Amino acid sequence: MERLERLAGADTGWQRPEPTPEQRHADVGTAVGFLLVTALGVELLRSMGALSQSNGVAEQYAAVVSAALLLVFRRSHPLPVAAGAAAHLLVCSTLVPSVVATLPMQILYFVAIYSGVAWARERRSVPYVVLSIVAVTYAWFAWWFALSSGIQELSGNLAEEQVGLLPPLTGAVLFVLLNNVLFFTGATVLGQVAWRGRMTPPRSSNRPTPSRCRVRGCATRPWSRSGCASHASCTTSWPTTSPSWGSRLPPPGVCCGANPRWPRRR
Repeated sequence: MERLERLAGADTGWQRPEPTPEQRHADVGTAVGFLLVTALGVELLRSMGALSQSNGVAEQYAAVVSAALLLVFRRSHPLPVAAGAAAHLLVCSTLVPSVVATLPMQILYFVAIYSGVAWARERRSVPYVVLSIVAVTYAWFAWWFALSSGIQELSGNLAEEQVGLLPPLTGAVLFVLLNNVLFFTGATVLGQVAWRGRMTPPRSSNRPTPSRCRVRGCATRPWSRSGCASHASCTTSWPTTSPSWGSRLPPPGVCCGANPRWPRRR
C-alpha cells in the first residue's frame, strides 16, 4: 500500500487548497445542470415506454435528485462524495436499473469519482477509498450474476447461437466487467492527472528568487557568469536560468560586492 500511497501523492508534502466560494457556487450550478439533463433523459425514456416495468415515478426522480445532490460537495468533501456515488450506483442499480443505465447518470457517477481523486486533500486515503469502491462493486456484480437475476436479464437479450469467439453469455459478462474496469480506471487516472497538474512543489527558503541585477555605476565584469557586477549597487538576487549554472547557486550577497575576488573600483 505504500507504493499506492506514493502514486497518489502522499509523499509530496503538498495539499490542494480548499475550494474557493466561486468554485463552490460553480459546483451548485454543475449539480443543477446534471439534474436537469438527467431528468430530461428519464422523461424521454418514460415517453418511449422504456421505464414501464421499472418502479414508480417518485423512485425514479428520487434516484436522480439524490445523485445530483452529491455533486454540490464534490470539491469540498471529495472522498465522501466518491464513496457515496459508488454506493448510490449499487443501490439504484438494484432498485431502478433503467435510470442508472442512462448516459447522464453514468457521466454523473464518473464526475463524482473523478472529483474524489482530483480534489482529495488527504492523499493517503485515496488508494483505500478507490480500492474499497472497486472491491464492493465487483462483489455486487458477483452477487448479481450468481444469486440474483443478472444472468436471466442478460440471457433475454442475447443471441441463441454463438457467432463470435465466445459464447453469448460469456461475452456479455466479460463486456460488463470490461466497461466497469474502463469506467473506474478512467475516473481514477484522470483524477490523479488533474491533481498532479495543480500541484505546486514547496519552494525552498534557501533558494533565491530569480531576477536580473540592477547596476548603477558598477563594474561590468560578471561574477561566475551570474550576470551580476561586483559593485555594491547591485541587488541581492540573480538570474537562475543559465544552463551553465546547473544547481550551483552562489550564496546570497555575491551581487553586492561581497565576493572578495572582485574588489570595488576606486
